[in-house]
Amino acid sequence: GFTQRKDGRYQATYTDTFGNRKYLYDNKLTILRQKFRTALAENEKLQGQVREVFTLDDWFTQWIELFKNGVSDSTKRIHRTYYTSRVSPVLGNKTLMEITTMDIARLLKSIRDEGYAESTCEKVKKLLSQMYRCAIDNKYALENPTIGVPLPSYDKTASVVALSQKQQRLLLEYSEGRF
Repeated sequence: GFTQRKDGRYQATYTDTFGNRKYLYDNKLTILRQKFRTALAENEKLQGQVREVFTLDDWFTQWIELFKNGVSDSTKRIHRTYYTSRVSPVLGNKTLMEITTMDIARLLKSIRDEGYAESTCEKVKKLLSQMYRCAIDNKYALENPTIGVPLPSYDKTASVVALSQKQQRLLLEYSEGRF
């Protein structure tokens, strides 16, 4: 419905396909009505596109059991370990539709900040990307939030020091006849 706030702005509220309350604001009622109609039309489009709402934890369980049945038990164990230790505590209770690219970027940054190797970030991102591709193919999600998320940067600056001429001569003398 539409209401006017104390500050003079108009407010429209509705519940989207996923049960979330949405609020729209504008200073002009006619513009707000246009925004409201557009939002309802967009929401209507989503209703037929998504079959069921899964939390990421629920989807992981479905995905690992149904869609990863051709992989070895050790691969499944690795997927479970990465998911349960690094992803589930942060994003597990969110629905597939609620998770954004910003959530993925924050997750990867927190993994880096906890001191994990760059390869851990890569594996977590790959795992989530595979899960989302499968969810999209089966109409449980509309987009893959891992797309476009860069891996966090790691400090790879190793101090490079050139050998002095004296050190170069010593190196050549010691290595002479050994190669």
